Amino acid sequence: MEYNQTTLGDKTVFFNNQRKPVSKLDREPGSFPYYGAAGIQDYVSEYLFDGRYILIGEDGTVITTDGNPVVQIASGKFWVNNHAHVILPKDPNDFNFLYYAILASKIENLVTGAVQPKLSMTNLKTLQIPWPESASIRRAIAQTLRNIDELIEANQALANNLQALAQLVFKSWFINFDPVKARKNNKQPVGMDTTTASLFPDSLVESELGLIPEGWRICQIKDFGSVVTGKTPSTNKEEYWGDDVPFVTIPDMHGNLIIVSTRRSLTEVGAGSQRSQNIPTGSTIVSCIATPGLVSYAAVPCQTNQQINSVVPKSEYPAAWVFWQLKSLTQTLVQRSQIGTMFANLKKSDFSSIQSITPPEPLRMAFAVFADPILAQLENITRESLKLAKLRDLLLPRLTSGELQIPDDMLES
Repeated sequence: MEYNQTTLGDKTVFFNNQRKPVSKLDREPGSFPYYGAAGIQDYVSEYLFDGRYILIGEDGTVITTDGNPVVQIASGKFWVNNHAHVILPKDPNDFNFLYYAILASKIENLVTGAVQPKLSMTNLKTLQIPWPESASIRRAIAQTLRNIDELIEANQALANNLQALAQLVFKSWFINFDPVKARKNNKQPVGMDTTTASLFPDSLVESELGLIPEGWRICQIKDFGSVVTGKTPSTNKEEYWGDDVPFVTIPDMHGNLIIVSTRRSLTEVGAGSQRSQNIPTGSTIVSCIATPGLVSYAAVPCQTNQQINSVVPKSEYPAAWVFWQLKSLTQTLVQRSQIGTMFANLKKSDFSSIQSITPPEPLRMAFAVFADPILAQLENITRESLKLAKLRDLLLPRLTSGELQIPDDMLES
């Protein structure tokens, strides 16, 4: 089985001349993804590309902590700014193999710029990648890795559906007050048993936040539990950093509703140096600086950095209800973080004082009975996907380099 080395420039076509940056002020909102170096930054009304392309970070976020390029697959109709290279293989059949070969590559020697990292097109074209001579081997390698990614994507689709279901019910009960309105009109709330329906009042009353169900209160986030602002232990003390206690930062929250692991962790000694920062399982963690409004559920004991406020719920405020209540306040969190400053920053006092329409305890508990199994399933899905991703990342460099050989029975005849 022969593996040769080639360069990215030899096997690809670049479409960088079709990219076009548009400032946020000049973007017209729409349904087409607007890609930057590391992902979708916005949705706009027009598109530049239509198809399936490989995007590689050019400016800013261009290299991972492991020294690999930042690579994405963009499909359908989309826009790309000038911070991501846009490429296709010369042979369309090599799309998936090329994607994984790039993903497994090391690019430290190709990145320039100390303050603003840059991976120029000239340098990127010189990237050395392994290239099996046999097209069937390339396809088999790509399909093996793609099968794992498809399992991860299926898990994500299921997680998205479960999250949407929980949010739908929460919104119906606690934002739109659908059961209250039904009872007001002498109707049985749709899809609700009589015991749960009886927990809702049959009238709305005026409040400082508008009409709310009778008997409900206006509370503040601090009423739900202890608010803990994170803190980073000294990075100069090696004994503080290890593998014992997950240390949550904002990148860990992007796209992760459930936190079960993090990029960095503390040792027991490091976590013990700031015990007041301990965040128990069942807490809700919220980003409040730089990228405000991200809300995640802590499925493991952890600590966070100073950009995050966490709510450790009281017993009368079940974790599932607090989590989805804070998720429902995302827009408020973003708006409050930008008042009077050009830098998004929601201080602990401002975060803690955000008001919330709050139902009586029996209703909060009733929602938790519905939502707790969903959170448990989301945690299971997250853990399974992490295992699959580790398997893929273990196989990726070994398969693309030829260290692991594809069995003959997996090859096309």
